[in-house]
Amino acid sequence: MDYAVKSDKKEFIIGTENSIAEHLQYMCPDKRFYLLSKGLVCQDMKATTLVDVLNCCQGCGGEEIFLDDETIAKARRCIDAMIALGG
Repeated sequence: MDYAVKSDKKEFIIGTENSIAEHLQYMCPDKRFYLLSKGLVCQDMKATTLVDVLNCCQGCGGEEIFLDDETIAKARRCIDAMIALGG
């Protein structure tokens, strides 16, 4: 998203979750964003609301999930890679 916002280019193909194109179009009304596929919808992302996040932060968002160290390490590598690619 940062690349598209800062770029002097005016047209982009978006190959990730479709709502990203909606956010970019709002942020950059002078640019055009084309979806690679209309089928790129993450139902899990759509299921989580801001109220869910608030409840979680306040400690009343459902059951706590416990993960073993190996799963945490593998997940951290994926998250770190996504952050590096987005930066």
